[in-house]
Amino acid sequence: MIVPGLGPLESAIMTAVWDAGQPLTVGAVCDRLNYRTGGGGDPAYTTVMTVMNILWRKGLLSRAKHAGGSDTRPWWYQARVTRESYLAAVIAGALDCAPDPVAVLLHVFPAAPAGRAGYVTPAGGRRPGSRPGTGHAACCRLQAWVPASRGTRTSAQQPGLAQT
Repeated sequence: MIVPGLGPLESAIMTAVWDAGQPLTVGAVCDRLNYRTGGGGDPAYTTVMTVMNILWRKGLLSRAKHAGGSDTRPWWYQARVTRESYLAAVIAGALDCAPDPVAVLLHVFPAAPAGRAGYVTPAGGRRPGSRPGTGHAACCRLQAWVPASRGTRTSAQQPGLAQT
């Protein structure tokens, strides 16, 4: 499955890193990849290493060398953001582009009862952390649409790309 905002190989790498839940070397990521090149083979080690370096520069991965080795010891990579935080930031970015974010959310969640204002509410201005000057008077936030058994997000817990 391709992760929104990432290319196919970037998606496969991030999925492998997120699923592992621990630091991995490039070789370990290669072993866990669910990705085939256009010719049907595995991507080259150097290709995976290059893409992981790109993901590190984008701030999605952190990396460190473990002490106690030569200068050629491998980098160990791990996710700087959770999958959920990343996807929440993608969704928030998409909503920032909409002149009417509430209408967008109502298209996504059409089963929301029309009389339940608690599903989507205007925030009375820009969503905290959104880009200024997006051109619309009111952004929105999801409020209590997650079932209580899974927890709810308060306005102080707005999604974003933050180190975890």
